[in-house]
Order: sequence, then C-alpha cells, then structure tokens
Amino acid sequence: MFVFDYFDKVLISYFRHNNDRKCCANCIRRRFLNSRKDRQYLIHDNNFQFSTDFVSEQLSWIIESIWAILELDECLIDFNNRRKVLILDKMTLQLETVYCNSFPDCESCGTLPVDSLSNAHNLGEVFKKLLSTPLQLRSKSSVEFGQQLENLVLEKNVGIITCLLDYYEGTFPNAVAMLPLENGKDEPGTGRTSSLVKSRAVAMLEAMERYAGFRPRGKKTIIYESYNSLKEKGLPVINPYELILNENSLSNIGTTANSKFKFENNKSYHWVYGYDVLNEEPILLPETYIYYGLTLKSKEYNSEIFVYEVSNGCATGSNILESSYFGLLEVIERDNFLTAWYTDRDITEIIYTDVVYNSELEESLKNFFFKYSDFDLHFFDISTELSAITILCTIERKIPDKKKMNFMCAAASDFNIEEAMNRALHEITSIFYGLEKRFEEEYEEISYKSNDMTLIHTMDDHSLVYGCYDKLSEIRFREQATSQRKISDYLRDYNSINNCYEVLLQELRALNKKILIFDQTTEEMRQVGLFCTKTVVPGLLPMTFGYNNLRVSKERIEELEKCTGRKLELTFLAHPFP
Repeated sequence: MFVFDYFDKVLISYFRHNNDRKCCANCIRRRFLNSRKDRQYLIHDNNFQFSTDFVSEQLSWIIESIWAILELDECLIDFNNRRKVLILDKMTLQLETVYCNSFPDCESCGTLPVDSLSNAHNLGEVFKKLLSTPLQLRSKSSVEFGQQLENLVLEKNVGIITCLLDYYEGTFPNAVAMLPLENGKDEPGTGRTSSLVKSRAVAMLEAMERYAGFRPRGKKTIIYESYNSLKEKGLPVINPYELILNENSLSNIGTTANSKFKFENNKSYHWVYGYDVLNEEPILLPETYIYYGLTLKSKEYNSEIFVYEVSNGCATGSNILESSYFGLLEVIERDNFLTAWYTDRDITEIIYTDVVYNSELEESLKNFFFKYSDFDLHFFDISTELSAITILCTIERKIPDKKKMNFMCAAASDFNIEEAMNRALHEITSIFYGLEKRFEEEYEEISYKSNDMTLIHTMDDHSLVYGCYDKLSEIRFREQATSQRKISDYLRDYNSINNCYEVLLQELRALNKKILIFDQTTEEMRQVGLFCTKTVVPGLLPMTFGYNNLRVSKERIEELEKCTGRKLELTFLAHPFP
C-alpha cells in the first residue's frame, strides 16, 4: 500500500505484487510534487521528506476502507500502463480517482531501451520504407491526437500536462497546454488555429513535443566519450563544427562575440544516435544538441553545453517520416528568415488581393482586416535554393505610435503557399494582443533595451524591442522586396508527403547537405501512435535568441551569394523573430 500525505491532500495507491512495478511509489510522488507551484523548493532542495506515516488517526479509518477496496480492484493498472491513484481532500473528504503515468527514466521501474547503433539502423529502415510508400499529409488528424493525449496525460494533480486553457483575446481562438518543469516554470504549448477544438489539439501536441525535446524519454543514452575517442574507434560521429559553432561564426567579433560556448575535441560528452538520411547510415551527435533541457535532469550537463540550441527542427507526426518532414520545413523556414534578416538579399512581395483559393486563408484575412484595421499587412516570399516556400508575414501600424507596439512578423514554410501564409498570419494574430499589452505595461524597460542590443536575451525581447517606434527604420523587408508575384503563380500539385520530401532530399543532396533525424518519441507518445523527431541540417542557420548567440557560417553566405549571383552585405542586428 502507498499513502502520501501532503498538506491538504492524501494520495493512496496499492501494489499487489512485488513485480507489479510499473509506475512505482516514487513515480506517483514525483508526478504529484511536479504539479505543485512550489515544486522547485520541494524537489530540488529536499525540503519535503517522503513518508507513509504522516496521516492522522482521524483519517486512518477512511484510508483503511480505501485500502480494502483497492485490494479487490482488478484494474489497478489500466491499458496505458498507468496506475490508479485515489486523492483524498482532507478538508472536504472528497475522493477523486486519477491515473498516473510512470516516469520513463525512473531508476526503480523504468524500462527504456538502450540507445544503440542497431536501433539507429532500424530507424533508417523504417524511414526508407515509409518514404517508398505514398502517404497523405497528416494521415491522422491533430484533433484525434489531441483528444487521445487529453485522456492520457492531462490531469491537474499527477498529469504530465496539468492544465489546458482557452483564450479568446486575439483574432482566433487560442489554447495553451501547460507542461510543468522541474525548475518551477511552466512550458506552454500553444495552439493557434481558426477552430478552438483544433487549437486545443495543437496546444497538446506542442506541449508533448516540448516534453519529448527536453530530455530522453524514449531511450536511455549511455555513450559518454570524447569526440577524438569516438573517431579513433571508428564510430559514425559528426564533426561538431559542421553545426556552425560560435567559434567559427562570422558573428563572433565585436559586440556579438560569444566566448561562453566552446566544443573541446578531447572532452567527454554524452552522445545520442540518429540517422543520416542521405548517406543511409547511423550517426552520433552530442546529446545536449538534440535535447535542449538536459540541465533539468542534472546540473552536470551544464559543462557539456557547447552551443545555444532550442527546439529547431522538432516536430510531431503520425510516423517518423511525417514528423521529420515537418521538422525539416521548420529548419528551412528559420534558415530563410535569418538569411533574409542578416543579409541584404532580394525577396519577393506576394500580392494576395487577386484570388485566394484557400477558404481558411480567406477567412483569416477577413478577420485580420476587421480586428487589425490600424495595421498594414504584407506577405513576402523569402525562399532561397529549396522548393519549399517560406512566407514572411509582417504587420505594421499605419500611423506609428511611440507608446504602442508598431510591428510584428512571423514565418512559415510549406509546399502550399496559402497554407504557409495562413500559418504565418495565425502566428502573429494569436499572440499580438498579449505582446502589445505587455509592451505598454513594460514600455520604459523595452524602450531602454531597444537602445542597447546587449540587453536582448529572451525570445520575447526580440519581438517586443522591434515593436518600438525607433526600431522601425531598421526593418528592411519592404526595401529588400525587388519583385512581386501573385498567389496563383505558386499553385502546384504535390500528391503526397513523399513527393515533397523527395524533392527536398534531392535539392539538399545537390547542396552537399546532410539531413539527420533523431527519434525523440516518448513512451507515452507511442501509446497513441504519435512520433516526435528532431531534424538537423548541418550548415543551415539555426534560430537562436539572445544578442550574441547567433551563428552564421561563411559557407552559408557563400552559398547564398552563388544563388543570388552577387556579393551580400551582412549585419548582425538581433532579429525580430517571435
């Protein structure tokens, strides 16, 4: 029997056999404490001592009665391997039944497979088989996944996700799913669509994507060696300098110089296996590059962080091919945005007033002009060498106001231009009102940051600072637009995800680029048929936040100069990407 007394709650569960270990007592305790607002104090500082002997005599008879019921219960573990937990409110005596997921990496009951060369081979075989089998985009709807995830991981006391909130402030109904982190913060997953049901589903999917990307929850990584040692053993390891490090970035001078991050060839790092799609072979990358929240697992990982990395290329899907495809589109989108910002390359303005074929985009435009009548709306094609279309959407106040937010932008990539336009517009309209409110509340601080680039550190800083009136002169997108095209000029027919992926594979092969896929799928995701991957294309510019975390390689600029046929001018101002 398991009894856990915590202030106004008593958690009760039952273990029938010694081998009945899935979701052990420690998992229940950790899940519950991780849902508390003061969890950082409770978990990390050992300020709460676990005990099963805290319950008062007054409650003991209730607990004994519950115990007797649980002894006869044949459903202590449900079909998702979650353990039944009863939560007793000591104030009201209300009893609630919930189901608790185990911690995949629990030392007592975890059963994660070891990350290995053979598993990476299997990943590649699955990928190749899927690539040769015609697949429709989103073969399983986000709404279906969202509903399954709500049933599986959403629970306020012991859930992986503890709450799902709906917002109606912006042009479209938004939803936010909160993923509680061990450091006391909540990581939001946000859904921004024209439908509340779909927004809730997307929010759940994004929160689970974050859950998968912070640390390994689908496999156990065991390789801990230096780069030189792995090379000497003949293991398939990437040269980290291909990833564009701060030390070989063109921006590593003057104000934007960054000496905080450095890779050392003879230093031991944790490594994780992935799959090189074009060379059809496994490959090793440092674990801190693939999982961006490992310091939540152990502070020892701080010494292994050799570059600033976030969720670039992380995406979910119905299978490995689908998730890696959407991750690849994100990598392309971010590279195109950054190269358009850091260089003076030409871009194309999209004329969207002729014919709109996508009814959802048409509705989005109507909503925008109704609710954002004070703003001009522009779309730009900022694509480079690849066939996936990257759309930049900007809104700018028609009459600038020194005390209000004047500008915001967002980008999206897709083979369907209207889909990309719609996603980029949704990205802006779903968060603009919230940012504008914060802009007005923190105007003095934001205005101060706008005059000193070295004060730009967080993701929000980037968007807020470029809302300032004084920053409008630094936004050059309209000046870079040297041509115009209509939506109808872009209409193409790609029958399946395979067609789109094959086109990108061939184009990236021609550019001598690698496409690396890393399986981040967690135990919980597999139960609903959901997959999560991180897709890496070494050499394309990664999205970073913070004035001196940018990484721009000489090779990438030379590729763009070859593509554009002229010398490009560089500027390393902090970008306005949200």
